[in-house]
Amino acid sequence: MTTFSLPTIPGEFQWHISPVEWSYEPTKGLYILAGAQTDWFSDPVGNYAKDNAPCALVTLPDDAFLL
Repeated sequence: MTTFSLPTIPGEFQWHISPVEWSYEPTKGLYILAGAQTDWFSDPVGNYAKDNAPCALVTLPDDAFLL
């Protein structure tokens, strides 16, 4: 599994759902390319949900950290 860090957020990110392509450049930021037919959507009445879009997770070292 690929991991990465961002200079302003403490911790190491891991892809929960990997993107098609991604990169990080300090002057441009984080770039993520999602695949076709990916989405984060939950029907308000609960009949349908789609949650297959790229997602990176991080465990923060301090409970008081705010983003």
